[in-house]
Amino acid sequence: MFNKSAVIVAAMALAQLAAAGLNAFIEPTTAQVIEAGKPFEITWKADGGKTVTITLRKGDSKNLDTLEDIARQVENTGKLPWTPAGDLEKGADYALQIKDDETGEINYTGLFSVNSNVEASPDKPKSTTVESTSTTSSSASVPTLITSVVAGKNGTSTTITKPSPTGNNSTTTAKPSPVNESGAESLVRSPIALFLAVAGAALYLQ
Repeated sequence: MFNKSAVIVAAMALAQLAAAGLNAFIEPTTAQVIEAGKPFEITWKADGGKTVTITLRKGDSKNLDTLEDIARQVENTGKLPWTPAGDLEKGADYALQIKDDETGEINYTGLFSVNSNVEASPDKPKSTTVESTSTTSSSASVPTLITSVVAGKNGTSTTITKPSPTGNNSTTTAKPSPVNESGAESLVRSPIALFLAVAGAALYLQ
């Protein structure tokens, strides 16, 4: 089993290895709290090239998201004044990245916190919008033919076909008027009416 002194020595050795990279950060330190909207001075060991680029990142330490470049190709003086934006979300998963512009070597801070009045918004599932298309049957615009029977002279009937004014798909057939049928029967049954009808027809022919 390892004793406590061996664990401490191993931890110190790891810390020295972590700080051995170029332009190692001094502040912010791991778990340090920075106030959003208030000035803060970033410091690091300026042992690299002439210029550096410093980037603000956020998220899991193994998969950081890039938020913004705080400074690009600035003189490597070992310090940079920085005022975090007031609308940064409150969180303990922020980090700074420094890149040596000459060698391309990158170094990071540990994760630090930003204290802000802006609470982190929960992740929302993506919504999918489905466009619906309505189809109108073309048959509704085709007029339906209506057939009707109209009684004419001498008991004849005439068939008339015309478009339906409503344009529906139903076909209506008009039956001969029962009034015309009863009138013909009355001519046969009444001799006087039959005589008058014959006389009228003779006058019409003359």
